[in-house]
Amino acid sequence: MLYYVAASCVVLYTGWTKLNTVNGNEFGVSMADEAEPEVPRQNCMNFSIGRHSREVLEQLNEYRLSGKLCDIVLRAEDESFPAHRVVLSAASKYFNGMFCNNMAECQLKEVPLFGVRSSTLRTIVDFAYTSEVGICGCVVFLLDK
Repeated sequence: MLYYVAASCVVLYTGWTKLNTVNGNEFGVSMADEAEPEVPRQNCMNFSIGRHSREVLEQLNEYRLSGKLCDIVLRAEDESFPAHRVVLSAASKYFNGMFCNNMAECQLKEVPLFGVRSSTLRTIVDFAYTSEVGICGCVVFLLDK
């Protein structure tokens, strides 16, 4: 998608303005947020599309599901889970440690995870790509400590 933003003037603005003008898509515009009051940046505007990160994650998930650009295969029990190291590393400190700290797994194309059920690994990988998890048939305790 391509968005056009036209501004007739630039003013010092602290905060976000939500606009719902381009085909109903919400995006935010912030003008000179980082400028000091005495020296406002001229002709500068920050542009943000609120749903961009969600759409990128959805596209990465589609790549994963179709096997595109996957650079790692996780194995649990007898199942394989193709994925992208960068997505797993960004979503999980465990995978970040595995793939970003010169561990042996950094060089492997396939990583077996012993002692992990395939259904559990599927849930973890799905969550990394969707930020959603289904919790069924169990009791969840939330600890506030």
